[in-house]
Amino acid sequence: MSRFTFAIILSLTAIALFVFGVLPAWSEVSAVRLDVRKLIRVSDELQAIAKTRDELTEQYNVIPQGDLVRLSAVLPQGLASAQFLRDMEALTARHSMFLKNLDFIKQPASGPASVQIQLPAQRLYAPVSVSFSIRGSYESFRAFLVDLEKMIRITDISSIAFTAQTVVPKEGAVGPVFFEYALKGTIYSSR
Repeated sequence: MSRFTFAIILSLTAIALFVFGVLPAWSEVSAVRLDVRKLIRVSDELQAIAKTRDELTEQYNVIPQGDLVRLSAVLPQGLASAQFLRDMEALTARHSMFLKNLDFIKQPASGPASVQIQLPAQRLYAPVSVSFSIRGSYESFRAFLVDLEKMIRITDISSIAFTAQTVVPKEGAVGPVFFEYALKGTIYSSR
């Protein structure tokens, strides 16, 4: 075998090793480098998120416990219907009124039959419709509304209807006039 033939065989062997051995390994290394870069980017983002979480946790821990309790009362977790009922009973009793009924009205789940495209709305709160009836004098009702306005839980009243009822004593004389008030509104809770 001549030197020239040996050089050609050696060159062809080197080219074959490069094509079948080095190129696939090189492409795998390139793919791994891309994955490493992506992972480094994700790691940096996670570190930034963790840093933000730590800062927010520090800010949250500085808030006094009493303020946290008040904040949770403004927008309670879940419906907290029992607490709302207790608050309304206490409010009506404070003004010598009688809470006749209290209903929580669920919003209709389905809309019209037509297809509508709507962007997802990410609310941090859930509105719940309420209706309740109370009975008492007009002055008591006015004071009730003032205190309801000052109540820590957010309550929006959308409609008020009333009917008058005269109390007739046994002797037949006209007694005091009481009103029955039907209120409808919305309360809110956090999701």
